[in-house]
Amino acid sequence: MSDELDQPTNALVLETRSGDLRPTVELLREVPEEEVWLQGQRSGQTRRAYKADIRHFIEALGVRSREELRRVDRAAVIHWQRAMEAEGARPRTIRRRLSALSSLFSHLVTRRLADTNPCREVKRPRVNRTRGETRSFSQKQARALLDAPDVTTLQGLRDRVILSIGLQVGARRSEIARLAVKDFHQNQGYWSLHFVRKGGEDLSVSVNPQTAQRIHEYLRAAGHGTDLDGPLLRPTRSNGRSNDGRRRMSADMVDRVLKKYCRQVDLPLGFSAHSMRATFITTALQNGASLEDVQRDVGHADPTTTKLYDRRGHNTYLEGTYSEIYPDISQDEAGLQKLFLQFSFPGGIPSHASPECPGSIHEGGELGYSLSHSFGAVFDNPDLAVACVVGDGEAETGPLATAWHSNKFLNPATDGAVLPILHLNGYKIANPTLLARITREELEQLFRGYGWTPLFVEGDEPELMHETMAGALDTAIEHIKAIRADARGHGNLSRPRWPMIILNSPKGWTGPKVVDGLQVEGTFRAHQVPLHPRAHPEHLELLDAWLRSYRPEELFDERGRLKPELAELAPKGERRMGKNPHANGGVLLQDLRMPDFREYAADVPTPGKRGIGDGCSVQDLDVVLAAWPLSGDLPVDLPQTDDVLAVGRERALGR
Repeated sequence: MSDELDQPTNALVLETRSGDLRPTVELLREVPEEEVWLQGQRSGQTRRAYKADIRHFIEALGVRSREELRRVDRAAVIHWQRAMEAEGARPRTIRRRLSALSSLFSHLVTRRLADTNPCREVKRPRVNRTRGETRSFSQKQARALLDAPDVTTLQGLRDRVILSIGLQVGARRSEIARLAVKDFHQNQGYWSLHFVRKGGEDLSVSVNPQTAQRIHEYLRAAGHGTDLDGPLLRPTRSNGRSNDGRRRMSADMVDRVLKKYCRQVDLPLGFSAHSMRATFITTALQNGASLEDVQRDVGHADPTTTKLYDRRGHNTYLEGTYSEIYPDISQDEAGLQKLFLQFSFPGGIPSHASPECPGSIHEGGELGYSLSHSFGAVFDNPDLAVACVVGDGEAETGPLATAWHSNKFLNPATDGAVLPILHLNGYKIANPTLLARITREELEQLFRGYGWTPLFVEGDEPELMHETMAGALDTAIEHIKAIRADARGHGNLSRPRWPMIILNSPKGWTGPKVVDGLQVEGTFRAHQVPLHPRAHPEHLELLDAWLRSYRPEELFDERGRLKPELAELAPKGERRMGKNPHANGGVLLQDLRMPDFREYAADVPTPGKRGIGDGCSVQDLDVVLAAWPLSGDLPVDLPQTDDVLAVGRERALGR
């Protein structure tokens, strides 16, 4: 046991029902794997919260040993949940505690220290995720806030600095309040702010010239620019002009400053100082900054936390691309109605991905070509990465089953990367799917045999699944980056084992669970149209509840237009999903330079003349063949094959 794990502050402490505590070190020896799980949480705040949650569970159930903890069943978890409800615990608190317990058991199951996760089938209380969720400002709203302070007063100059730092640096309100005068300094010729992040990490962040100028103007007016150890931002007296000594502003004061100007420019309720941080993160990602850079700048311990603040949109209609291509599908109620009426209707548009949809070069899943199309897009395209979602029904088609082997032709030095996401939800249109019915061990062995490294994302709790999926994507991208660096930086051209994700979720997830007494969610019925209001009027109420679960009133205005503050979050130009030039046929096409084919005609003086064969001379076709990667079965005993291989490039990697 390391010294770090022997520290009581980091220990997972078990309490009996009577409340007596056994020595920490003894408990850690008894529950080492649980402690490994706890220390595996990257954020100190998460570790503290999860520790308290597990402690609450153990105390409530009177757990006295590691073996007893690992034998906990679903009934015990439900009993704990009901006890929390009876105590008046908030739904969000109950969900968090269940998530902590589920995370622990997922770890134990993975390590084969527990048979099942008892939280898997426990229904958790519904939480309105928009309530308390950090909102971000649109560009127009942010500009209005920055223009709002009265800069003829000291208070106005100070408040403009607070808003600038929050919106353009992404600092937490507590970090803004803790700034000292000396934290505003020059670093390699650029004005920067020094922050002490959560966990005590020191970080200097460059500020743009406009923010730096605003800080200089405030310090000149306040007169404390030489008080290096004093607070940078200080309260003002009631007249808003004279500085109130060396007092430091509090985090709550920063929040009140923001809300004051939100009221002044007539912004809706719901914004907080954290909204400035969310705005900075979204704007940075929208302008092309990498997730890793933004994560570092804002001081998050985990990139999944940074993603929670990303308010960019990813929908071809909502981002505006669809209406640009099809102007009759306008961005209002009339356009929405026309879009709905033509969806999956004769003469309209298909219900599956199809070439006429902006950003798609594909035609449905039943043909099985999605993975082949993805590999075709990345060949000789070294900077492109394609995430390809493969349905488990589609995976049973011949073309798709064969396409898993396309990784043998992918050169990490000269090609891009494909990240397959195999979505197992158990059913095709009327039958179970094969890959969802075999054991996880057999499934993993299958894809490892194909040359992939599978990452599993499994569950049915949306909030947990979002976090788990984000973590799997981060792992996969880091794996791809490592493969590329090894090939392009160190010349390792051996065939790598590329990552893939296996996503296992219920069929018809979050839709109607039961219709007419028949289970829909998690069955083949979810592949069909589950509700028929015309034939069964009682289905109308189910349909209404289902559609209202998306809370459209929070997304659209009274005219059916996406609210401006949400529309602002979409990426711009070709960074939008529907405008990606790699996924819009014809945008990146180049003319194929072909010589006159008549010059290569074989002379056949008489029918049945021997020696010509099926091939022809390939000399002078080097321009064409140099651009054509070769794969497949070539008859190596023909002289024409030798000519082709001498000019072209055979792509297969490996032995």
